[in-house]
Amino acid sequence: GLKGVERRVASRSMIVTNLDTRAGRVVLNDVHGGALNWSPNGRFVAFRGAIGDVPALDGVFIVDVATDVAYLVSSNNGDSLDWSPDGRSLVVIMQGNQADGAARASLAVLDVSEIVKRLVVQ
Repeated sequence: GLKGVERRVASRSMIVTNLDTRAGRVVLNDVHGGALNWSPNGRFVAFRGAIGDVPALDGVFIVDVATDVAYLVSSNNGDSLDWSPDGRSLVVIMQGNQADGAARASLAVLDVSEIVKRLVVQ
């Protein structure tokens, strides 16, 4: 069935819910942030924010909802997250200002399968 993600502010948990059965399960605890975005294939959720209170765990994450494993893929929070139509890549747009005050934007295209392989091995 369809899946949904909700973020409960009080408990700060990411919960995956089957919308047909209304059954839910906690995927991550102590999550701060938002901008949740499902991959087209339904396997991953990308979000920007933090897990816990550890500064090193702040940025863009990909969560494998089949294994409940979260991967920190960028230490920059990004301003926009979007998936490629096949779900193999995540596009992260980051905006900011340079030292001279000029606007700056950058785009990162992340290969999800390579990230997952690399981070599982380490």
